[in-house]
Amino acid sequence: MEKRETGRGSERTRFGLLVGTPSDLTDGLETLAALQFLPTVSEILDRYDPHEPSERTYVIANGTLWADTAGTTLADRPNIVPLLVSVGLPRGEDPSNPLVISNEAREYFAANGPIGCRDSTTVDVLAEAGVPAYLSGCLTMTFPEYNGRRSGSFVFVDVAEEVRDSVCRSLGVESMDIRTMTAQMPGLPGGLNRRFVRLRQMAEARRILRLCERSATVVTTH
Repeated sequence: MEKRETGRGSERTRFGLLVGTPSDLTDGLETLAALQFLPTVSEILDRYDPHEPSERTYVIANGTLWADTAGTTLADRPNIVPLLVSVGLPRGEDPSNPLVISNEAREYFAANGPIGCRDSTTVDVLAEAGVPAYLSGCLTMTFPEYNGRRSGSFVFVDVAEEVRDSVCRSLGVESMDIRTMTAQMPGLPGGLNRRFVRLRQMAEARRILRLCERSATVVTTH
């Protein structure tokens, strides 16, 4: 592990872990994926509003929101040292809009590149803006390959009912083999300890991961 010297002697490198919206299990899966690569966690940072760590902290920073707010969020927190991977660019409220990059984000990416992108379109947009970029894919693609026994079930995550039914008809899937689920965590009573809510999110994300990796096929909009 990398070490750095301070006036107090040798000190281990600090690593931060991003956590997202507690009710969004896709954020939980992203957090689990990043956790695989961290030897230790010194700081827990809110994905959408990270505080300023007291010391220099290395963070795996991924997702679409980072691309949209990098110039005003991360750049204003010099103690966060980002590894920008699995980055996407926002399209605004209309998903048919072209990808956009603000001047602030472009400057931040250029200073912290090369940028790992979750799709080839983002690579092209960043490259055209003069930002070194490469295709890293989604961070959740780094989970170890599952080679154990699989069930014959088809899992649909946040897929419209008509799309699910069309897929099942075309493949001749029996209703008993279908599992339908959402990536939104069931509501919890207000006033719960924030740490408990985060732990619940991680537990639910692991449950979904285990279910999906053991299924025959997974269809998802995420």
